Amino acid sequence: MNKEQLLLNFLLSCFIDKSDILESDIDEQMVKFKYFPDFASEDELFFGKVKAMFTSRVSIKLEKGALLDDNKRHKKWFSNKKRELEMKYWDRYRRYLIFD
Repeated sequence: MNKEQLLLNFLLSCFIDKSDILESDIDEQMVKFKYFPDFASEDELFFGKVKAMFTSRVSIKLEKGALLDDNKRHKKWFSNKKRELEMKYWDRYRRYLIFD
């Protein structure tokens, strides 16, 4: 098992019984893992990758965000970029639609 998978498994075990996971909860846990001897030499890119793997597998409760109240300055971009995007959250969303 590589280090990414090891950290992902640790992170999953931390939230196994929690239903409302906030991004701030994940960040707090990730800070703690940075002090583990196995991960102390890893950089932010490593932890960011593991966090992305984690958030693509579990449902995250979103905190309050911003609201766009008009679309006058909106530029359509998704159709042109869709082929370039990695749709790593699609499976989680599909499971949410089917089971929740």
